[in-house]
Amino acid sequence: MKKTVVVFIVAGALAAGYFGFKGYVSQAKGPVDPSSDKVVEVEIPSGYATPQIASLLSEKGLISDEKVFRLVSRVEGKDSGFKAGVYSLSKSMSLEEILSSLTEGGMDIGVETFTVPEGYEVRQIADLLSEKGLVDREKFVSLTRDASAYKESYSFLDSVPAGMGLEGYLYPSTYQVSEQEENKEEAIVKMMLDEFGSVYTKELEAKAELLGLDTNEAITLASIVEREAQVESERKTISAVFHNRIREQMNLQSCATVQYILEERKPNLSYDDIAIESPYNTYIHAGLPPAPIASPGKASIEAALDPEKVDYLFFVAKGDGSHTFSMTYEEHLKAQNKNQN
Repeated sequence: MKKTVVVFIVAGALAAGYFGFKGYVSQAKGPVDPSSDKVVEVEIPSGYATPQIASLLSEKGLISDEKVFRLVSRVEGKDSGFKAGVYSLSKSMSLEEILSSLTEGGMDIGVETFTVPEGYEVRQIADLLSEKGLVDREKFVSLTRDASAYKESYSFLDSVPAGMGLEGYLYPSTYQVSEQEENKEEAIVKMMLDEFGSVYTKELEAKAELLGLDTNEAITLASIVEREAQVESERKTISAVFHNRIREQMNLQSCATVQYILEERKPNLSYDDIAIESPYNTYIHAGLPPAPIASPGKASIEAALDPEKVDYLFFVAKGDGSHTFSMTYEEHLKAQNKNQN
């Protein structure tokens, strides 16, 4: 008899919970403000997924619960049919009416497409965007100077030292930004950080930890590999040389780090160049620089975290983009003389 009572109690609780949840969903599907006659303009950018759209609608006060919006749009099979555009919506619209509007399509919005090449520095990205008329160069650069301003939203920046900017974390890729975007500088910075977050996965983070590297060290090394490697097949070999030199407590002696200081990609560095006092000068300072020197692509990030198993400690450019690798300094000198002749 007691078991029967318990069953009825549990069943009753489940039923109450179900009907309570159903009632909540039903309420959340209704208008936020049935009496409102105010039109709210909403721009859904190209590429926005359901969670981003839900967040945007919530910010505009058009829906009462983001989770209900996502649930209903998924259950009704509408989350794959949302279209970019500018929509005239209202708080007096029900969730169903908003969903229907978003799948029918709003006014077309113009978009600007731009591509940031792998290995670009922040200053070069700013130049590219400025030349396209997308940003105010100084405003864009100022937004990238302090990584700490973004750490709350992007945990991968946690290991960036205090006072450092976003160099290395503005992921090189092709992007689109709305012509009607009011603050393109901020939108583009966030867009590029979002893309970095999608590329630098937990798996890559775990590989870095196995190598004893935090994220900033991993991306710093990847940025050097990006700038040094011109031949795809050599990325992991170049990565191995730097790992080996760190293990042997040798200075990295990367020309790319000095070129970063000079803000000039000189084909040949002078003795004065490699003697410049800077924490980025790996000819005179041991270990990695304090932060990345450019934006590495995925291939260089993966190479930095999966170096080839070789004993090379030196490499010298051949002049055709490839390199000669050596295990001893004597071999390296011979390679230098051969490549110079």
